[in-house]
Order: sequence, then structure tokens, then C-alpha cells
Amino acid sequence: MIIKRHIFLLLLLGISLMLTGCSHPALHEAREVIAVADSLRAEGQAYTDSVTIAEAYNTLYSWRYFYPTDYVHACYHYGRPLRATYVYKILKQ
Repeated sequence: MIIKRHIFLLLLLGISLMLTGCSHPALHEAREVIAVADSLRAEGQAYTDSVTIAEAYNTLYSWRYFYPTDYVHACYHYGRPLRATYVYKILKQ
């Protein structure tokens, strides 16, 4: 019984580490895109590459429960300010 529990926990840990490791570069890149878009918006400019913003949004969409703030920023820059506000309110509760 105890061995089965340990095997299950090790399997769960292995899967979570595998998922995190596979998605980490894409997640990091998406967060950098959003940071650049934020800094440009603060300077009164716009991030003109909508395809890159869309890719960042799609990457962060799968991680929205782990990184809700980044996801809200991605929604905002991808043209979904109302959805971003709604999602942030739900995740904040």
C-alpha cells in the first residue's frame, strides 16, 4: 500500500516536471513579449506585431491558472480588455 502511494507521487511529480520543462522556453518567451508590449504602452507606443502577441496569448492561455497576471496582460494586449478584467476578477476570488 505504501509502495503504491510512493509510486503514484513519483509519477505525478515526474509528469509535472516534464510538463514544466517542456513549456518553460515558450512561457519565458511569451512573458518577455508581454513585458516589451507593456513598456512600449507605457511610452505611448504600440506593439505592432499582432501575430507575436497572439502567440504569447495562446501560450499563456494554457498557463492562465498558474500565471493569471501574465494572462490578463496578454488578453489586454491581444485586444480583450473586458475579458481580461473578467478573468482577473474570477481568479482573484
